[in-house]
Amino acid sequence: MSKTGAPSNWIEKNSKHIFDSIPMLSFVWKQIENDFILIKCNKTAQEQRINDLEIHKGVKASELFAEIPEIFSDLSICASQKKSFAKGIELKLKAKNQRGMYYCYYNFISPNIVILHVNTGMSSHQFNSIKEAEKDETIKFKKVDNSFLRNAGKFEKLLNEAPDIIFNVDRDGKILFINRVPQGYNIKKVIGTNCSNYLHQEYRELAKKKLQGVFNTGESDVYEALALGAQGEHFWVSIRLGAIKDDCDNVISVLLILRDISEKKQAEDKLRESEEIFRTLTEQSFLGITIIQDNLIKYVNKKMAVMFGLTVDEIMNWPPGELLKVIHPDDKKFVWEQLKKKQLGESDATTQYQFRGIKNNGEIIWVEVFSKTINYEGKSADFVTLLDITERLYFEKIIKDSELALRERVKELSCLYDLSRIIDRQNKSIDEFMSHLVSLLPPAFQFPEKTCVRINFRQKEYKSIDFKQT
Repeated sequence: MSKTGAPSNWIEKNSKHIFDSIPMLSFVWKQIENDFILIKCNKTAQEQRINDLEIHKGVKASELFAEIPEIFSDLSICASQKKSFAKGIELKLKAKNQRGMYYCYYNFISPNIVILHVNTGMSSHQFNSIKEAEKDETIKFKKVDNSFLRNAGKFEKLLNEAPDIIFNVDRDGKILFINRVPQGYNIKKVIGTNCSNYLHQEYRELAKKKLQGVFNTGESDVYEALALGAQGEHFWVSIRLGAIKDDCDNVISVLLILRDISEKKQAEDKLRESEEIFRTLTEQSFLGITIIQDNLIKYVNKKMAVMFGLTVDEIMNWPPGELLKVIHPDDKKFVWEQLKKKQLGESDATTQYQFRGIKNNGEIIWVEVFSKTINYEGKSADFVTLLDITERLYFEKIIKDSELALRERVKELSCLYDLSRIIDRQNKSIDEFMSHLVSLLPPAFQFPEKTCVRINFRQKEYKSIDFKQT
């Protein structure tokens, strides 16, 4: 087995678990005309509910977000422009019971799927019956006592009460006995016909091969096939074959047990479709996703590889512990401690934090991590989702600096306004004006609590109360 084979198979089987494990509120929307229909959402979305709204599969985005039109608008933008982006929006999450600014990440997947992730916040650092026996694939049909077969009354009663269709055929496939037939068939007309006539053309050769195999080996067998109803309709069946032998251990006929598995097949189809959706979500996610076990990368999606300027194959070939090379030296100790705690399943690990990463070209990026302990192939592992927040932090700093500059300008303007009011009072003396001036100037500075003023004017000193000679 290749190094990547097992993880890939595990991901396909556990992709829903992965999706549910994403600690963000995650929704999968399918665009239908001018609206979006919710086809999937993870457990976090169901538990933390945006604005305490009831969320269920099939709800329309226009209805769910009637009071939050900005989200519906952003879904439309993401779908029409076929691009991914992030945006902050004020929301109230049930689990937090308070309003706040949360980042929404919109991820377009062709042809008409939009994934919405809502970041929930920032961290500071951030066997007993016949039926069961029939299900057991290991059961072999043993030698049958002919005295039982000769007791036709008991045998027929047993077969007629069985929940499945049971019939007995000869080497040519001719039906010798059948306990019941599907609706629309006549049991008298069915007896004597070839059993393969009731299967879809595509499965008739397989049926003959399986039957001859039991006659030749005496070993039981099982397969699935598409059967034909009386009106030509198709339905899936599971067919089990068992040899009926004489006292010399020769196979004299074959007993077949036919069970309708249409519902099972439909469920499998839905599961396969669901797994394909979740596999696509994992591979095309807005988030970097990795699974770490024994300090070794067991799985990584393309998004994470691209995040660090690498390929999936490069990362999958790392020896144990090699992942530390993409972590900034000042953050390695903390990140390494968290990785070990998660792999060991310790409860005091930090689930959400930020660290500085190093791309393959040396560029430093900021990464936000959401992680949790999962069971991977029978052992604890660290399931990690990563989000590149470099650009977000950059713009947050710009906004913060702008807000600071604006506050300073407001203080300066307030000071000038107060001065203008004093000047307008023509009856004020120079002494009164200068005394007001030294009291008005400190609040106009960036650190008013540390600012004091002294003015010498016309050989007279004017100073603020907290002024000290230095």
